[in-house]
Amino acid sequence: MRTLLRDLYFQTLQGLAPLATYNQDNHGCDWGTKNDNRSGFFLPELTREALFQAMFERRSFATTDKNATIVMMAQGECWMGSILRGATYLNLRVTASDPDPDDAFLAIEFYGPQKTLLSTFDCAGTNPCVAELSVPVIGSTDVVARATMQDGGSLVAAPIWASP
Repeated sequence: MRTLLRDLYFQTLQGLAPLATYNQDNHGCDWGTKNDNRSGFFLPELTREALFQAMFERRSFATTDKNATIVMMAQGECWMGSILRGATYLNLRVTASDPDPDDAFLAIEFYGPQKTLLSTFDCAGTNPCVAELSVPVIGSTDVVARATMQDGGSLVAAPIWASP
């Protein structure tokens, strides 16, 4: 997952606005079961059009746990993957959850420009785990959230970009 975070930031620094994805390279008959790496997308309905719209809007996350999710919202209504202009602050809320009752979260980390660790929220083994952070927007700003799980799994939300 460190490579995923590094690659996401490399693309962001190149002026691109990538979405967060993760997968497996599998050409056998056990497709989808080789490991638990997944890309997740938030859709209002399960249709091809809704999936394409979620991809276009970068409402995505990458996970090493096949049924865990992470959602990052800014200003209470802007999904991860959003590009905000005219912002002075990003008021962020991240929710990491897993329907498995025995899975729990250790921490949610917020990373800013140049992979700067902005804040770490201690989840203390809760599920779901909710963290909030207010980030000043000074120049071009991007924020990525990463959640780590007690079993070693991790999730990365697509960035949110902002400029004054």
